[in-house]
Amino acid sequence: MEQHNELPEYIVADAGYGSEENYMYNNDILHKTPLIIYASYHKENKKTYRGCPVRSQCTKAKSE
Repeated sequence: MEQHNELPEYIVADAGYGSEENYMYNNDILHKTPLIIYASYHKENKKTYRGCPVRSQCTKAKSE
């Protein structure tokens, strides 16, 4: 099996790795493009979240 000693241009990971620290490491140290969604990506893209003028009140109302 052929081995590669170089990382690919794009680093792909799930939301568990979507921290600012990981983004900075990929950009600044590895010089690679991270394709990592952040933890609240799916929640922020729902219509109920986007349509709420005061997001903190909307999230509190749903959790109560």
